[in-house]
Amino acid sequence: MRLPSSRLRRVPFVFNTMFAPRIAAVLACGAVLPAAAQTPGPVAFPDGTVPPMIVTAPPLLERDQVGELRGYQALTSSSATRTSTPLNQIPQSVTVIPRQLIEDQGDRTVADALRNAAGVVPESPLFLNQNLNTFVRGFSAEIYRDGMQSYFDAGFAQSLLGIERIEVIRGPSSTLFGGGLGGGHGGVVNFVSRLPGVANSYEMGVTFGPYGYANPYMDLNQVAGTTANGGVQVSARLQAEYLSTRSYIENVLLSGYQVIPAVTVRTENTSVTVQAFTSERRANDYPGLPPELTGGASNFGIDPYRNANGGNVPRTVTQRNGGRLFFEHRFDDVFTLRLAAQMASSNLEQPAQFPFGPPVVGNTTYARFNGYLQQDLSQVTVLPTLEARFTTGPVRHTVLAGLEGDRVWDEGGIAFAFSDIYDFAQPTDATFVRPQRAPPTRNVYTTLAAFLQEQATLWDRVHILAAARVTQLQISSTPDAGGGFDSTTTRWTPRVGIAVDVLPWLTPYAGWGQGLRSPSGYAFLVNEPKPETSEQWEVGVRARLGETLSASVAYFDIERTNVPVADPAFFGLARQTGQQRSRGVEVEMLWQPDQNFALLANYAYTNAEITQDNLLAPGTPLRAVPRNLARAWGIYRFRDIGPEWLQGLSIGGGVTVASGAPANDTDTVRTKGYTTFDAQIAYQTGPVRVALVGRNIGNATYTTPFNYFNNSVTPGAPTEVFLTASLRF
Repeated sequence: MRLPSSRLRRVPFVFNTMFAPRIAAVLACGAVLPAAAQTPGPVAFPDGTVPPMIVTAPPLLERDQVGELRGYQALTSSSATRTSTPLNQIPQSVTVIPRQLIEDQGDRTVADALRNAAGVVPESPLFLNQNLNTFVRGFSAEIYRDGMQSYFDAGFAQSLLGIERIEVIRGPSSTLFGGGLGGGHGGVVNFVSRLPGVANSYEMGVTFGPYGYANPYMDLNQVAGTTANGGVQVSARLQAEYLSTRSYIENVLLSGYQVIPAVTVRTENTSVTVQAFTSERRANDYPGLPPELTGGASNFGIDPYRNANGGNVPRTVTQRNGGRLFFEHRFDDVFTLRLAAQMASSNLEQPAQFPFGPPVVGNTTYARFNGYLQQDLSQVTVLPTLEARFTTGPVRHTVLAGLEGDRVWDEGGIAFAFSDIYDFAQPTDATFVRPQRAPPTRNVYTTLAAFLQEQATLWDRVHILAAARVTQLQISSTPDAGGGFDSTTTRWTPRVGIAVDVLPWLTPYAGWGQGLRSPSGYAFLVNEPKPETSEQWEVGVRARLGETLSASVAYFDIERTNVPVADPAFFGLARQTGQQRSRGVEVEMLWQPDQNFALLANYAYTNAEITQDNLLAPGTPLRAVPRNLARAWGIYRFRDIGPEWLQGLSIGGGVTVASGAPANDTDTVRTKGYTTFDAQIAYQTGPVRVALVGRNIGNATYTTPFNYFNNSVTPGAPTEVFLTASLRF
């Protein structure tokens, strides 16, 4: 794991050059005084001046809309157990990415923010939607929003607008996040919405960047009334943004918008929030580069930013619209009833040109195809829960009982037709001719589940979690071309875990659980689908040294079964006979010695491989997952140094290090490892804040696996600099 860049190491140097001579003088004066003569109070410098009293302290305790924070350290999680629980009491690995960290780093996309969680491989922002191929612990993770599965997260999915925090839940979690299309084998990424607050706040800003990047946004929160003395408070929040930019990839013009209005009505014990959302993303399709062309890195003398999707192909359009409802009523100090519900619709219309198959001439010439995909999806989710908190003798209990109903209607069709021969060394455009779409297939996924969870704390030191869920998963497929099937499966998924405060600052834990989800690509199965299953256990330890340093280490082991794998006897159709395994270690650390400085770091070793397959040998690594992935980032704020005008300045920087990863399923081509640096400088005075952020400031050239259907790679972005100006009051 690499340390932060030299930009961070300048801070001690600045401190020494500015204050070391004076500190030495103070120590010298103290050394010549007898012990009895030493008294509290300022000590004069040799020149007669009196130094200012400088008091450092750990970051102040604050709150966001979810729970308490100490700087970047979240003290509680609302996602891992669906109850507000201190992190040290949860027997699994959880990473909370608070809003303040996202803003301080100048993150522009979900992929940027997820670098702060160990073992997470985010999807490239060039992809059409971001939830299908985000990896946690080697397997595709599920994307949730406010505890509800957000399948086919289309629209402006990479946007960070309206997010209060991101909680990455690893370890056994399928008792609360499982079944249907929502059971991630490696983990869950839950985006917690920024809902109407209890105080007036207004923010407007704009970000400019390379390639004509322009992103104006606003976040307005207005409050009327009060809950005091039996009153009613009404809060309204409007969050909106627009983006227009080109890409560093040729022939990619991107625009998008998102609007999120919400209203909350509160009394002393009850709150009701209604939130709507609408978003759209228009961008030219990008199929990536064939792995064989690059050998994992651009070494064939071609332009790595060349797009085989021709300049006259229409842009892909993805949209997502809908609304969510959140209800909470606290009956007394014991019982709290909550209800979350959502209705959403997504659609995608994707015209494309892409290379396919092995090269036809030399190393740079491929057959190019026209393609067209249209997919429409609707989703309804209802999630009521009842929480009870009570004490029996030396045991504190938090019991959660809940029901979940989720139905997804999915209709889509895809078509391909040969276009021409495309040479990456001598690229040409070809006229796009939309192929006739094949008869669509209509699929319905229905998840009905009930779960019960008990969290018990004994003697304030032993934290036990036990949960069970019964899930009925129904899958119905009706192709217009004929055929189809209906499949119903009911299964239990248990979970247990324990965390023990062996010392006030040291908490080892262990957890085990099972999970299931609908198989992907079921339309290409030989037989009717059955749920994929998984079993995961992990052991770890959390350490807290005072209020300044926190760290965690976890070891995990995941077995995944009923994986669809190709069957040569049935012309490449799949049978659910595959098995996969992922094992590894994750380390996370956060050091905040005072309110000025913070340093965070994470590292993950992930060994994800095939254990049973019809074609591939056991031990073949899973595609797109690097064995080693590390990130470190730090910030220094000039709050107590220098003149008053310097007090609003902050500087930060970070480094991301990744080893190579398989670029195709057979592991015959691997991307090369890479290291990238980023830096940030910001200044705030009153309500005005200006920030300058540089990405890949060393201009490293590298490629990463890209999850286009034909196993592609994509070059990383070259050096990019973004300027943000905002007004907040």
